[in-house]
Amino acid sequence: MPLYVRNWCNEYYNFRTAVPFIFIGFILEFKSFNNNYSVTQKLKHFFKNILFSIFLVIIAEIGQFFIVHRSPDLMDVFYGFFGSVLGAFVFYLFIFFTVLASPNSKSKK
Repeated sequence: MPLYVRNWCNEYYNFRTAVPFIFIGFILEFKSFNNNYSVTQKLKHFFKNILFSIFLVIIAEIGQFFIVHRSPDLMDVFYGFFGSVLGAFVFYLFIFFTVLASPNSKSKK
């Protein structure tokens, strides 16, 4: 692993938990997205994806009980949640801008 990555991980200890969950949040939203869904169905899928992410980070934290010199941290759960929400937000920004930029957009005249 490059030295600058190791230094960043040591300096921003909890943020390194959020980084992979940004991608997980993005991928979960991508897999469950359907443009024909109503807003309530999209919100339902969003909350399911966030709960899945929280479950995943909790499982990872429980696994740290079994690793020598590691201990679980409640802030890691928060940062995993935050990363998932940020990934979902980035996905919806991507959808918003690709729909606006599409040639079939209704906003263009």
